[in-house]
Amino acid sequence: MAQLPEGLKITWLGHATVLFETSTGKRVLVDPWTTSNPSCPEEQKDVGRLDAILVTHGHGDHTQDCVEVAKSAGNPPVLAIVEVATWLESQGVENAVGFNKG
Repeated sequence: MAQLPEGLKITWLGHATVLFETSTGKRVLVDPWTTSNPSCPEEQKDVGRLDAILVTHGHGDHTQDCVEVAKSAGNPPVLAIVEVATWLESQGVENAVGFNKG
């Protein structure tokens, strides 16, 4: 079994939404679906400040709250595959970063 880095905290917020917090205070959210996600605990729907958001793909249950979360979290970089990043920008994400596999 792999050992996690000391001080790394991983919080599952339902479905594919996961919050990573490092010992130095960096906060990264993967697949921001919190507000209407029935598995996300009510007290965790507002994730607070983030240093980055990662989006794995463009399905609604992985992107649904991305614009709102990004705005409320201080407009961190939102990393996604190029097409998803371009779409997120068109929806109001200010700091989308597109990349490709490889």
